[in-house]
Amino acid sequence: MRGSNASGSGAWSEAASRATSDCPATTLGDGTDPANAWLCLESRDARHEVVGLGPLIAAGVVGAVIGTVALVNLPEDPLLILLAATVVVFVIRFLRNPDLRLSPVTIRRGGPLVGLLVGILQGAIGVSGPVVATWIAGYRLRPRAFVHAVTLIFGVTGLTQVVVLVAQGRFTAELLGGAACAGLAVAVATPLGLRLRGRLAGPAFDRVVLIVLLVSALSLLIDVVR
Repeated sequence: MRGSNASGSGAWSEAASRATSDCPATTLGDGTDPANAWLCLESRDARHEVVGLGPLIAAGVVGAVIGTVALVNLPEDPLLILLAATVVVFVIRFLRNPDLRLSPVTIRRGGPLVGLLVGILQGAIGVSGPVVATWIAGYRLRPRAFVHAVTLIFGVTGLTQVVVLVAQGRFTAELLGGAACAGLAVAVATPLGLRLRGRLAGPAFDRVVLIVLLVSALSLLIDVVR
């Protein structure tokens, strides 16, 4: 499976990707590894700042089941190009309007649809990070709240994908072992990221998010052409 997710770790997702595709896998960041769980728990005190997470995540679970079971053979390239274009459009709009913020009404109405899309993409092609990060970036949250929202969405949808794959017998012990080894490297790097996050706030954090989103869009396009 090709592609990589922005704003998430995900050693376990490499195994999930290999289980759902015959293509070589890269680390995707679906959030099912221990480092992602740690980040989510570490930032849980900020959960009250994120509205509408429940319906979004519930829809994400449904989408992950649909994507993993029924849509795993979808052609990837058109979806990856669409994802990259969506990210670029958001970044351009943000740069033109630095005060851009999703309204509470938009969050309530759009959250379940975004969650369903995130789950479907995670289950079908293993790439959901750009959608998650772009949508949550529109909330204009503090760094801790942003991290909590993103890691929680990654974790639940990614875990749903893995459970479905295990039930189908497509998640082997060999893949699990490889993902666990990769997860050790992520766990070592995570404390460094936590220290860096503590130094970012306001416009500085917004710039980092935009850079990560642009890198993710570029990565998706590179995956398409190579």
